[in-house]
Amino acid sequence: MSPTGDWSTGRYDCCADCGICCLGLLCPTLLACYVSKKYGENCFLPCLFGSMTALRTHMRLSYGIQVMLQLERCAAC
Repeated sequence: MSPTGDWSTGRYDCCADCGICCLGLLCPTLLACYVSKKYGENCFLPCLFGSMTALRTHMRLSYGIQVMLQLERCAAC
């Protein structure tokens, strides 16, 4: 994602990075730790209740990503 809010990959390029794709498929907790660390947070952040919602919100605001509130609530479940 670029600072202007444009995606760096296409809609159907979800497997463009096979390593990350496999990590998310096989061990989503490790992927959450990887993303937290890459974003400059503590890698144990995903272990705290509600922390991933806060991280997603911060990333959305940083990159100007628009999302519907209903979808955010579903992602939190």
